[in-house]
Amino acid sequence: MSKRSKVVLIIIISIVLLTLFSFLNVEGNETDNLQEWEEEIVLPDNQLDPLNEKVNNTFIIDVAIKIESTINKIFDLIFGFLK
Repeated sequence: MSKRSKVVLIIIISIVLLTLFSFLNVEGNETDNLQEWEEEIVLPDNQLDPLNEKVNNTFIIDVAIKIESTINKIFDLIFGFLK
């Protein structure tokens, strides 16, 4: 077996193991979130707006929004120049 094959095999095994371990921890987190949503749905004056709900881990979302705004500015500049 070549070195490249061994590296690929180790990567595949690690991905499979990480996937299996992620399935083990799903139950507790998902049920808590569902109970919170069920309580809000039962209330007659609910304020369900998941797009504006802040989550603690929003770093990736913030980076994506900044990249999107930068791309929009670049295209606005290009289209403004072409007009």
